Amino acid sequence: MKYFTLISFIFLLLSSCKNNTNTVAESEFDVICTYFKNTFDFQIDSNYDKLIVISDRGCPNCNKNFMKFCLSYLDNENSIILITANSSSMDLTDAIASKGNVFFDYELNTSELNTFSSSRIIYFKNNSIDTMVIIDAYDIESQFDYFYEREGYLTKKR
Repeated sequence: MKYFTLISFIFLLLSSCKNNTNTVAESEFDVICTYFKNTFDFQIDSNYDKLIVISDRGCPNCNKNFMKFCLSYLDNENSIILITANSSSMDLTDAIASKGNVFFDYELNTSELNTFSSSRIIYFKNNSIDTMVIIDAYDIESQFDYFYEREGYLTKKR
């Protein structure tokens, strides 16, 4: 009887872990949707394939290069851009003038919303997070290569 109880407990534990891995990305997607709905009265739906977060946390040169990369997405109707960086750390003139899905939140509490704590691209698929690429100095070249490949560029636009 002890072995049956132990095996049942292990099976239950393993099956509950499996379910949790699937809901982590979905719940993070829901947090993003709720944030945009509550803060900007903006609904994220299946028309959007990426969220670009531009922050001034972390590597300053990486963030500036990432901002230059993101300029091509300012008026892309399938992209959402959230800028938490202030204009003293990088030039936001084009972003401010954009008519696209560009949102600014300089007072964002990243301790509550860790998803927006640094510059990154979050790709969506089927109303969930497909891929999240966080910009950092150690892997920036491979991160940009990934973006160019995923976006279908034949040559790099650096």
